Amino acid sequence: MRSIKIVFLFITLAPFCRAQSAMVNKEKELRTYADKMSDWYEKSHTDSTDGKLNPDDSLYKYDTLFENRLLYFTQTFPATLNWPFNTLKKGWKSINIITSADKFFRIYSWDNEEGGAMRSYTSIIQYVCNGTLYAITYPPFIKGQDAYNSSLYYAIYTFKANGRVYYIVAQHNQYSSYNYYDAVNAFTIDDGNLNNTVSLFKTETGLHNLIGYEWNATGQYKNADGSYSDNNIEFDEATQSIKIPLVYKGGHVTKKFITYRFTGKYFEKVSE
Repeated sequence: MRSIKIVFLFITLAPFCRAQSAMVNKEKELRTYADKMSDWYEKSHTDSTDGKLNPDDSLYKYDTLFENRLLYFTQTFPATLNWPFNTLKKGWKSINIITSADKFFRIYSWDNEEGGAMRSYTSIIQYVCNGTLYAITYPPFIKGQDAYNSSLYYAIYTFKANGRVYYIVAQHNQYSSYNYYDAVNAFTIDDGNLNNTVSLFKTETGLHNLIGYEWNATGQYKNADGSYSDNNIEFDEATQSIKIPLVYKGGHVTKKFITYRFTGKYFEKVSE
């Protein structure tokens, strides 16, 4: 009887083990491309090819391979939505991966090394709607129009209100060696389509889908231990609030925050 149970357990676990192995192999493939990107980026800054190769061409090649394979995997295999991809989050060429609390929405974003002082980012948004898996590059490429830069996404707040689920995402951009831009952007899913125009923020100038602030690296304040503040946007789930650093003229970041709290229909600025 014991042998029968062992055989049954082996048969039951076999498909799970094969699925795990398949995901490990996919992650290894992606890590290989990311490492190649890192190698060619280094060569492009050390001129170690003796002029025989153009490092930028190879860098673009492996970044494109990485993007295309990740897009294919995230469009095709549902297991990717909750797979940790731990090796992609580590090393010099790391990928930001953020996942919603309900596990139905995820963003992959990374520096594609095509920029200079102004950094260039690539993002893929993956989500599930009515049991169907979707994944798109974001912002989507529109034929006949120049592609424009994405952002580096670093935090996500899953928010339910008025019978809908909203994904409020914190994003970062670097415009130059010292000038930066951070913002929160609201998304929701409508009939399988990503809606990035939902107006969830109410300010003195009207309703907006995105609110943000520009800041200067020379204007960062130091913590008590001498380290610089990260200037990150904060989410407070308990009070349904979003806290954005207060920035003075010239991009000087303070220790204070501007708080937007959900008032029943919109996030509105409140006094604290």
